[in-house]
Amino acid sequence: MCTACDPNGSPDPFSSTGAIEIAATSAPAINPDALPLDAPTRTTDVPTHCTGTPLPVCPPGLTGPSCTLPCTSPNADASTCRTRLYCHGDGSVYGLATFGGHLWESPAATSDSALAAALTEWLITHEADLGLASGLTAAALDLAPIPELRNTTGRLGLLRFRQRYRSFPVLPPDDLVQLVVGPQGPIQLTGRIVDGREIYANTTEQSQCPSSARPAATMFVREVKTATAWTGR
Repeated sequence: MCTACDPNGSPDPFSSTGAIEIAATSAPAINPDALPLDAPTRTTDVPTHCTGTPLPVCPPGLTGPSCTLPCTSPNADASTCRTRLYCHGDGSVYGLATFGGHLWESPAATSDSALAAALTEWLITHEADLGLASGLTAAALDLAPIPELRNTTGRLGLLRFRQRYRSFPVLPPDDLVQLVVGPQGPIQLTGRIVDGREIYANTTEQSQCPSSARPAATMFVREVKTATAWTGR
C-alpha cells in the first residue's frame, strides 16, 4: 500500500495472489468455488510451497504442506484428500484450505472461545505450513473472536477473528482472520497471520516522512485545524 511517507509510490507487494494445490483430485469433498477466498486459482503438478520450496508427497490419511493434517478417511490418498495454499505475490501464505480433510478435529458446535484457543494452539504447531519462522508462541499472536460476525452457511460455520500486533490495531485486510468450520472440524484458514516477533519500523516513535511527502501531511493538519475552528463557532 502506498502512503504519504512513500514518495516513490511503490506498489503493494500483496496485490497479486494465487493458489497452489498440494495434491490433485478429481472429486473434491467441498466445492472450492463456494468458499470465500478472493484469489485466482493456479495449480501445479509438482507440490510446492508458496515460496517455491518442494513439498513431500503425503502418505494415505494425511495432507498439508508438512503432511500433518488429517484426512476425513484414514485411508484417503491424493485422489480424495488434498490441501490448497493461497499465496501472495511475495511468496507469503494468505490462506490454506483442505478438501476431504480438516485442520484439526473439532465438533461443529464448539464455542468461539474454544475455537480461538484451538486455533492459537494449531498455529504454534504448524508455523512452517504458513511460512512463519519456527518457535512461534502464543505470546506472539493476538487473535480475538468476533461473535457478531459468526455466520452459518449450510453445514459450514464461519468465524472471524480480530488480529492485533503487540496490542496495536492492524489495518485491513490483515486485521481479520477467517476460519471455516465443517462438520468434523475447521477446513479453511484465510488471512495473513501477524507474527508479533517481527520487528517493524516506527513502533516506538513517530515516523519521519521524507521532505517530498511533507506537503501532503501539512495539508491534512491544516484541514483538521480549519474544521475544528469551524465546529467551535
